[in-house]
Amino acid sequence: MSSNGTLLVEAIATLAVLIHAYWAWALALVATLTVLLLALVAVLNSLYDHCRTRKDQPTMTVTEVTGEYGTAHRVPASNYAAVSPAALDSWIITAPCWHPLWTQYALALVSLAHIPDVPPAKLHRPGMTHEINVMALNPEHGPYDARTLSAGRLRYLTPGNVAEQFTTTDELARHLTQLCAQAVVDGRLCPETADAPERIRTYWQQAIRDTLGHHHDPRHGHLT
Repeated sequence: MSSNGTLLVEAIATLAVLIHAYWAWALALVATLTVLLLALVAVLNSLYDHCRTRKDQPTMTVTEVTGEYGTAHRVPASNYAAVSPAALDSWIITAPCWHPLWTQYALALVSLAHIPDVPPAKLHRPGMTHEINVMALNPEHGPYDARTLSAGRLRYLTPGNVAEQFTTTDELARHLTQLCAQAVVDGRLCPETADAPERIRTYWQQAIRDTLGHHHDPRHGHLT
């Protein structure tokens, strides 16, 4: 073989080695970038799930909320589950500023779903799934302590103040109830309807509607 032929063969061999090395490096780079991208996606998904949980799910370990207008304590589920199968959440609100004669209110969440051995719920509108009730507590039988409350011990003043029905999930309904308790003790929702029942109930209706709407559209108003 001539010297020119030898040089050509060597050049081709060198080029093949370079191409092989380049593609090996390129494939390794692509593989590394893919792994990093997948890891980043996993982290972002985790953060998204965490934020969504923080936003949409109730903090059931929260047993007390306070504000300038009073304090609200969550009633342990064990205190009412056996006697009220439809009950999902319950709070005792102590807020002396709302009425001169009584200082405590019960804030309760009930499911409107069909429950065996429980009379069917009366729906205000078709498709309603939950109801929030607010009732003043009879001071003659108080004060009421949510932490030591016995089942069936609450004594209400009638008629009730608020009975607002809506459609959502159990978890979001519990979260909404906690936000309502916070709004009452912050002075942003009035639990007392003695002076202007329709106006106060309209405030509750709008606050609940806006808060539930916020879960679908962040531009909506909400209780937080």
